[in-house]
Amino acid sequence: MKNKFLTIFMTATFTSGLIAPVVGYAATEITSEVSIENVQKEELNETEATSETSSTEETSTTETTEETTVETTTSESSVEESTSESTSTEESTIQTTTESSKTEESKKPETSTTSSTKEKPKPKPAPTKNKPTESTPKESVHINETSDVVLPTGEEESSFVSTTDIKFIKNQTTEDFIESIGDKAREIGQEYDLYASVMIAQAILETGSGNSELSQAPNHNLFGIKGSYKGQSVSYNTSEDNGKGSLYTIKAEFRKYPGYKESFEDYAELLTDTKKGNGDFYKGTWKKNAKTYQEATKSLTGKYATDTSYDQKLNKLIETYDLTFFDKKLDGDAKIQNIYYDVKPGDTIDSIIAEKTVDKKEFLNWNKKLVDEKKALTEGQRVIVGQRKISSYKIKNLKSKEVSEFIIPLKEGYSISSPFGARDSEHHNGIDMAVAENTLIYASSDGKVVAKGFDPSAGNYVILQHENGLFTSYFHMNRSSVGLDEKVKMGDMIGYVGSTGNSTGAHLHFAINTELWSGYINPANYMNFN
Repeated sequence: MKNKFLTIFMTATFTSGLIAPVVGYAATEITSEVSIENVQKEELNETEATSETSSTEETSTTETTEETTVETTTSESSVEESTSESTSTEESTIQTTTESSKTEESKKPETSTTSSTKEKPKPKPAPTKNKPTESTPKESVHINETSDVVLPTGEEESSFVSTTDIKFIKNQTTEDFIESIGDKAREIGQEYDLYASVMIAQAILETGSGNSELSQAPNHNLFGIKGSYKGQSVSYNTSEDNGKGSLYTIKAEFRKYPGYKESFEDYAELLTDTKKGNGDFYKGTWKKNAKTYQEATKSLTGKYATDTSYDQKLNKLIETYDLTFFDKKLDGDAKIQNIYYDVKPGDTIDSIIAEKTVDKKEFLNWNKKLVDEKKALTEGQRVIVGQRKISSYKIKNLKSKEVSEFIIPLKEGYSISSPFGARDSEHHNGIDMAVAENTLIYASSDGKVVAKGFDPSAGNYVILQHENGLFTSYFHMNRSSVGLDEKVKMGDMIGYVGSTGNSTGAHLHFAINTELWSGYINPANYMNFN
């Protein structure tokens, strides 16, 4: 009977998508208040009730009654398993703990494990954990004990499922979550000498791709760290391991952060500060000590998480979502951009040269296709009065796999007045760059004007589609200077900064999107804004 239950349970679990795209770690499940003892009692009652019903209605042998009970229980198990995340195997990790990992137990911070919502094969008692020693990490970090291996119990002979072929299937929820935290992880990774790719992968696992209540506003706790942050905390029910394989529920305080950046900073300090944090304990995660992200994830396994396949899961997430992109510093390639001037009444070539202090020979060379030295300039005519070096950034369209070079559409002098991401009760789909009204706006990349006009929210706008299929949007212009279907080159002037539409001051709302009016991605993940 147990063999049948185990076979059907394993089949239901691993044929419903292999391993879920998002592994349900404790931070995802901390609000669960279901106790193991209650679930066990309920299932025992259900089994007994089923057995009694079968005995009354059937006059067959004991084997027939038992088979009916197994089928009923299995059916109920399949329904419940299909509605839960991959939490079915967390207790089995205790069984697989080796002697070599026991020495690390005394160094681990407080543990918090996910409450199970279904009775699992009961593991053998694990060796009693050592009492904390002088080397115990000073901060209380949430540790997950999970496994993708279902182990048999008792003396029954059975083979367990290998975790060497862990697979994650890309999904939009996870990609959106990466977009919301990627630039913060890159910034903190560069500052603290850590792999941003590893931190992002951890955040995906620990929060269920940002779906856990603890990770969402107003808590923003991406790593399940307990305690308080600058006096701010939030209380949740969570499960603890008594060291013998049994779980019990307690109410714990978790740190509450004003935003994701602070959550990354706090976590990075925890891993690198040798005086206040656990720097010595986690020094194997530092870039100077870990030459690859694989070495860093290996160092976390058995320390940050007791899951023996923790590094495999992180590595697979990094590969699936190309997270090494965020380990790279955003250093753009140098490009030349023209500086334009619009001719005013009374302007001549000589007066413009004098005003802009440029060489006449250079001016004529820059404008040989625009002006004729023998003819007078016309009002509103645009001429080049200088050139400057700017940084360009290669951006890949994940759909078309094509790469194009992009530049920031304003020169220096702007400030970021509203970043990409959550803003009050809405989601801000671009970056607001505050600058003086009528500042020139430049095309971010070679492309074509595919939309322009006026919108009550966007004001006067222009949308370009580029050679790799991506779009860039420019909102709140005073006016545009390009026509529909017009082709532009990177650095060409396309309009003037304004405050039209739903705007409280002169600024450019700049966005990068995969579709004409949707699919917005964070420009700060790809370009180094001031």
